Amino acid sequence: MNNRLEKEKLDNFVDNLSEDSIKLIDIEPAFVYKGQRIRLDFIGKADRLFLTKVFEEIEKNRNEKMDLYKFKKDAEQEVLEVQKHMAKIQSKKFITIKEYTDIYGASKTSQQGYRGRRKNPLPYKQEVEGGRILYNIEEVEKWRDNGYK
Repeated sequence: MNNRLEKEKLDNFVDNLSEDSIKLIDIEPAFVYKGQRIRLDFIGKADRLFLTKVFEEIEKNRNEKMDLYKFKKDAEQEVLEVQKHMAKIQSKKFITIKEYTDIYGASKTSQQGYRGRRKNPLPYKQEVEGGRILYNIEEVEKWRDNGYK
């Protein structure tokens, strides 16, 4: 397979990013390709997933033909599933520690630290000591809007 032709295809793809990319701008997405970190700034989640899959396939076997359209569709489907999952979580009044991580990206340990602060702790609800911890979405949003994190 002609490496130059493959590079031109990839360059063409990157030059013509979808509207999804324009709407879902991420800062500093990066890929590891052949042990080297490659930055592709300001691309959307679907395109980032697509490129990650392409790089994985290139690493596996350079001699097989890749179905770039299938990778693109799979990436777009994965983003849609994540968006549906997030909408379902955000429609709740109370969320769990895991759901908090999904929405805000804070680990279980970070959340524990936020809840244990003396000043401006992360608001939560726990019926019994050692029991399940729940967060009221409205209270968490107010807490975050006030710059606590």
